[in-house]
Amino acid sequence: MDAIGMVAYSLKIYFSLELLITPLEVIVSYTCSNKIVKFMLYEVITTMQQCILNYQITAATMNEPIMFATSTFIVMLIWLTRWRTIEGSPNVIFEYMLIYTRMRKYGIFIILAKMLGGYIAFKVTRVIWDYLETGYTSVGCSAIFDEDSTLSAVSIIQYWDIV
Repeated sequence: MDAIGMVAYSLKIYFSLELLITPLEVIVSYTCSNKIVKFMLYEVITTMQQCILNYQITAATMNEPIMFATSTFIVMLIWLTRWRTIEGSPNVIFEYMLIYTRMRKYGIFIILAKMLGGYIAFKVTRVIWDYLETGYTSVGCSAIFDEDSTLSAVSIIQYWDIV
């Protein structure tokens, strides 16, 4: 797959997933009046989206290692632009909790929401990719759930970190 094909594939995956995530966002925005609960539900939705994208990108490294860097850059750039108010890293939230004492309970709930989103993503990823008909392609997300495939993808990522 050439560079343009990788970019097109990454965008296809992102926007296909966006078609599934946007209705959840609309439902939360219209049904939730409490700002804190609404923000926590947004955290669950965005973490779920980010985890599913990461599963797909990691599975893609088994065939094209360069696709990992390209896809991660493009998709996460779009994701960060889309969700400006959501903090993508639990480590940053933890740092805020250490600095600002008022945020400690709130930060714990944010991290729990992120954990819930990651759990939901792990449970529904195969269903989503089967629905999008990309689950059993050569770079499909279902490959990430095979132990050998996961180990080879992780070894490729570690190789690129060393180099």
